[in-house]
Amino acid sequence: MTDTDRVSHRRAPWLDRCQLFLWCLILGTSAVSKEIGAHYVQARGVPAGQLLEIDVPVVDEISRRDYSLGIEAPITQWLRRHDAQDRILYIALTKDIPVRVAGTRGRTGSVSSVDSDLTLLYRKMVGAAGVSILETTTESASAAAELLGYYSWGSNDPSLVGRDLGLNFAAGSIASSYVGTSARTFTAPPTDWTTGQWRDRRSYYAGPPEWPSGDMIRQGATGGAGHVADPFLDGALRPQPLFSAYLNGCNLAESFYLALPDLGWRAVIVGDPLAAPFNRPGVPLDIASPTANPATGLPRFFSARHVARIEEEGLSVEAATLVARANRLLAIEDRTGATAALSEAQTHSELPQLYSVSLAQLHFEADNTARAKAQYQLILDRWPDNIAALNNLAVLLGEEDNQLDEAFRRAQRAFVLSQGAPVVADTLDLIYHIRGEDQEALDHLTASAVGAPSSAETRLHLAVVQHAVGQLDASRTELQQALASDPDLDGTPIVETLRQQLGEAPGGNGR
Repeated sequence: MTDTDRVSHRRAPWLDRCQLFLWCLILGTSAVSKEIGAHYVQARGVPAGQLLEIDVPVVDEISRRDYSLGIEAPITQWLRRHDAQDRILYIALTKDIPVRVAGTRGRTGSVSSVDSDLTLLYRKMVGAAGVSILETTTESASAAAELLGYYSWGSNDPSLVGRDLGLNFAAGSIASSYVGTSARTFTAPPTDWTTGQWRDRRSYYAGPPEWPSGDMIRQGATGGAGHVADPFLDGALRPQPLFSAYLNGCNLAESFYLALPDLGWRAVIVGDPLAAPFNRPGVPLDIASPTANPATGLPRFFSARHVARIEEEGLSVEAATLVARANRLLAIEDRTGATAALSEAQTHSELPQLYSVSLAQLHFEADNTARAKAQYQLILDRWPDNIAALNNLAVLLGEEDNQLDEAFRRAQRAFVLSQGAPVVADTLDLIYHIRGEDQEALDHLTASAVGAPSSAETRLHLAVVQHAVGQLDASRTELQQALASDPDLDGTPIVETLRQQLGEAPGGNGR
């Protein structure tokens, strides 16, 4: 973090008045990650409310699923809850957050950089000249003068022997190379390790034998870039636009991303994103902190893009605006407002399946039975095989004695289409029980409990059926396990009724 201190006094003057709106700093749970975050908060004045700690393992590589759930999802949720889609311009990751997303290799492979994948997050949430000197000799760059920018073939160059470049990096300098795996790890190699040959596996470190980009930072560069896996030459960062942008006043983050041919690929940018040794005109405050669109409640630039994307699904602008508003209200847990917005949107256009199901689910969760049933039926009229609509409509119909046959038919259809998914099987089993077919219900529920051992509701329903067939001890055990898994079930009518039938007082104490 020494380099941050060295360039912080050179930041462009407009940063002081809009930095509150720029930042989301992502911390890991390790002590090192938190220490770096604390230092940067002090150095750049990042508001405490714009720090986000995510729980990810301290490893270089994670699976695509873990990236989506552990990194992308919490950042997305934070941006939505804070209406920060437009005002957060930079997301900075601290050390000990994974750098690479696992996948297949090759030019069309799916291996990617966490850093580069996050550059696509805004699009996902929407729904979419200086002078450089080219060294032409075979000699290495010298340390005769302070160096502001450095780019080379790195360890691919036979004239570069060893890890120490012997360069005199200036404050605010940036550096990178064409090395294909230079950002495979940021764990420092042993001091006696040096780059080697692919044919000599004894020279490998953290995988390949290539030069790590972290060495350039250790030797004085303020920022740099590397690759978590081979980006191929046409996917590597371009030095010409990199240095031109930096010298013309763009900050470190802008310069590097302007020089990248692809996003969502394999590059990692390292350093203070706001490092900017050369001043440029300020950004107006209304752009740095855009106001909300009154119709959607979303930041105005993001709102316009989000509504336009929703319109592409065949909705009118009025309906698309209301759907965008509903999305925003759901993000801040205003489910009543979201229900009203989606209901109004449906008066302007036929909603696509996703939004129709969301509206039905909102009615279902609010115990608005009549509207939920009508919405689920509307869905099934258009999409007869929608599993969620079949299953939830079966639940609602099962509460009415004169609708049991229809409920059973819907539940069976959902069970077949879902290939016996535990939550759907649970609905079918409950209807079996209501119809008095307890042995069939017991057989299905036992299998469901094995398939979804953490489902408290499945265990509770199994306890009910076990009592019905006379398996009292098993019923008590399942009831205890259900309540241990979800204490909120305690006190519900179904639990209290079962306790009375088992001869137990509230709280599970025997009478």
